[in-house]
Amino acid sequence: MKLGEKELKIKKMWETFIQTGKIEEKNILRSEVLESWKRCRAAKTDPFSQPNRHILTDEELNERRTRNKDYVDAATSILQIMAQNIDIYGFRFDIYDTDLFLLNQYGDEQAIKIAQKCGISPGVSREELISGTTVISLVDEYRIPMQLTGPEHYNINLHVFTCSAAPVFSPTGQYLGILSMSGDFSLFQKHTLGLVVAISKLITQSIAEREIIEEQKTSREYLNCIINAINDAIIVINNKNIITLMNKAAGNFFDIDPVKAIGASIKKYFGVSNVLTKVLETGSAIKDAETLFRMANSNNSNMRFVSNIEKININQLESVIAILKPMSSAKLITQNVCGLKAYYTFDDIIGESQQIKNAINIAKCVAPLQTTVLLQGESGTGKEVFAQAIHNASCFKRGPFVALNCAAIPGELIESELFGYEEGAFTGAKKSGKQGKFELAENGTLFLDEINSMPLAMQAKLLRAIQTKKITRLGGGHEYQVNVRIICAANRDLWKLVKRGLFREDLLYRIYVVSIDIPPLRERKDDIPLLTRYFCSLKCKQFGVDINVSDEVYDIFCKYDWPGNVRELENVIERAIVMAIGRNSSKIELKDISGYKGMKCNFTFPTDEIKEFCQKSDCNLNELELKTIIRALKISNNNFSKAAKLLGISRPTLYRRLKKFGYNGL
Repeated sequence: MKLGEKELKIKKMWETFIQTGKIEEKNILRSEVLESWKRCRAAKTDPFSQPNRHILTDEELNERRTRNKDYVDAATSILQIMAQNIDIYGFRFDIYDTDLFLLNQYGDEQAIKIAQKCGISPGVSREELISGTTVISLVDEYRIPMQLTGPEHYNINLHVFTCSAAPVFSPTGQYLGILSMSGDFSLFQKHTLGLVVAISKLITQSIAEREIIEEQKTSREYLNCIINAINDAIIVINNKNIITLMNKAAGNFFDIDPVKAIGASIKKYFGVSNVLTKVLETGSAIKDAETLFRMANSNNSNMRFVSNIEKININQLESVIAILKPMSSAKLITQNVCGLKAYYTFDDIIGESQQIKNAINIAKCVAPLQTTVLLQGESGTGKEVFAQAIHNASCFKRGPFVALNCAAIPGELIESELFGYEEGAFTGAKKSGKQGKFELAENGTLFLDEINSMPLAMQAKLLRAIQTKKITRLGGGHEYQVNVRIICAANRDLWKLVKRGLFREDLLYRIYVVSIDIPPLRERKDDIPLLTRYFCSLKCKQFGVDINVSDEVYDIFCKYDWPGNVRELENVIERAIVMAIGRNSSKIELKDISGYKGMKCNFTFPTDEIKEFCQKSDCNLNELELKTIIRALKISNNNFSKAAKLLGISRPTLYRRLKKFGYNGL
């Protein structure tokens, strides 16, 4: 192998780089080659060992050839002709897939034998970190035609070769692999790169021609399959009222054989004054309108559709096409769409305590991300409010918000609720099948409440759906790709359930990506006055009244533990407002909550007789109360939190008491 002046310099640069990792005359070596050398050195790729240590088994190689059949067939037909009719002595052609595995070799037999002695044979990997810098790895990196000569290769065993390569693309621009032409370095010619580029384009063209032939061969059958797969009825008539197309759905709806209907008059089936004939005569299209179809030979067979019927021109011949959706399907779509909306935002979460602020901050951080969220908290703490707020702050906010309470659905039905079902999946299944929650939540959020109640068998299927983002309807064999953001909620400790064998550990790890603990109301009692005012205002607007809450009621609310949390507080306030309205009072007082069993079991409420006695008594209860508060403040060194604790009341209640007495002597 005789090297030119430039190649000798590159050879010396290679030797220096292998020893030191440095390059002095960078302008001689192409930047793409240098960067590849650096990557190889960083990966500790051996420049002296056999360059092809990774090779596929015969079974794996055949599997890849089958997978790339169109590409391999097109390349083979062209390269075999090239090898037979053009003098390519000393050169071989190699084709690679997108993973840089050598699929086939063509050309000069002697050149192929030499390559195979160097380990370059079908099945080998030419990945950069395995083979070092090659034209194959560079073309894969930059997706442009390139040529490499002798010492530009990182592996010394490849310095005897000159290689030209070009990427091969499908007619639609999909990257299919690489075509290379290689030979002894002494045979180097610049025009070989142009030849490789031309052949790669011929391969693309050959694939396109094969596809066109195949498409022409199957297009009519394919079109018929599509038309017959559509669930809506499709009917086409020509300018003479003759049926030229009727799909299976139309045949099923009207109990007509679609094959026999072709060539018959539309009037035979639907009478002289049918809707399609009217559109043909008037040219007035029908758009998304309810339309009645009467069968010509039956007085009772009338059907209503949501119809799109319009006049069209096919090869300069007037025709009418009708697309008909049964009313039952239209109503189903309406039912599916209605109500799938999130109404709450983070502004609707009421609270100033540190616990609720921490939960809100975490929720705001995770909302823009597409990660799975687990909300943990007791019943009534507002987990769905958080879920809706996260949805409305996410990239899915324009999509639906679909909620499913896993505890409310019987175990045997939850699979069909989540994944839907196909026609005939079980006795009583709807003829058209049904979408599940995953499909309804497409491009939106699926909220799985009380996931701890989901049966174990269902948990495995849910795990797969979350991992693969694919679902299969009950009774079906087709997988549907879904784009859904999952938010789960649990009102029990899932870790404890895992230990007891009641919840799958792998599912827990999958949904426990970001966990948000929503505190119970008893742990954030400072928020009770805020929530009380909020719910009181909300309910007053609802009932059209103006009612306030007395200090005594605030005090009881702050002492009560609220086992039902925020939900219980809201319901108690609504009940109290109803009671106050019944008394024609503008204030909620103790008597309005004393009948509530939860309060009644935990507090002793003063009777009207006791209140009357206190009002007539000479003792000044207000003065006594103020003195008690002042004493508590002195003992606690004016620490309001400690003073409130000594008095057995909340800090907001303490502030209200001091304001009531007009005391500001601190």
